[in-house]
Amino acid sequence: MTSEEFEAVSLRLGRHDTKIDEVAKAVLVNGTKPLDAAIRFNISWQRVNHIVRRFRAAARDVPPEWRRVEVWLPESLAARVEALAEKARANHVKS
Repeated sequence: MTSEEFEAVSLRLGRHDTKIDEVAKAVLVNGTKPLDAAIRFNISWQRVNHIVRRFRAAARDVPPEWRRVEVWLPESLAARVEALAEKARANHVKS
């Protein structure tokens, strides 16, 4: 992610602590490993991962409370899950 893209995503996320921006920028723009960022900013690696996931979701215009799910399913179930995902995306776009 470029610095310009990062700034746009940060604005889209609204008000938040400056430290959150610093953590996300270190990982997403500067290429710092999440564990190294956790040590540098004195926070848990889980917190770093949460911050990074939130920024990546905003970059893709995905609601932050959504989560990615990857599973292996029989064809019939996979088709239903894909239909549910499409319906959720369509409802999100309308709102």
